[in-house]
Amino acid sequence: MCDAPLTLVYAPNDYARQFMRVLKAQGKQAAAVVNSARQQKILEGYGINRFVRLDTKAAECPLQSGLIGDVYLFDDSFPLTCRYIRLIKPHVTGRIVVVLQSAGIPALYRHLGADKLCHEAAHPYQLLLEDEESEEGHVC
Repeated sequence: MCDAPLTLVYAPNDYARQFMRVLKAQGKQAAAVVNSARQQKILEGYGINRFVRLDTKAAECPLQSGLIGDVYLFDDSFPLTCRYIRLIKPHVTGRIVVVLQSAGIPALYRHLGADKLCHEAAHPYQLLLEDEESEEGHVC
């Protein structure tokens, strides 16, 4: 078993799935966040085989603190992104990065615990580079 913390990715679109492939190519331990069997089955069709299933209606998160490093939430639903941040934040040792593609409310994401907000880059690899280069709490 690897001692490196797990990177979580909410991957509701093709850009996010490409990002997961980049993480895998770099040898990072990554898992897709899902909240339903349907979501998991769709991602399995794209070759993603590691999952963390979270009930976004639950009051508590079943994740064990210290096992989750960075989290990348690709925003396609404002309420869902907010629920994921609320559930995951207490268990993350790294940062929560929200990747914006639509009109969310950045100030609320930050208030809930997002460390960084980014817009989709031309290629998912650029997102990792921008993430490493930009300062915490800023939009990249």
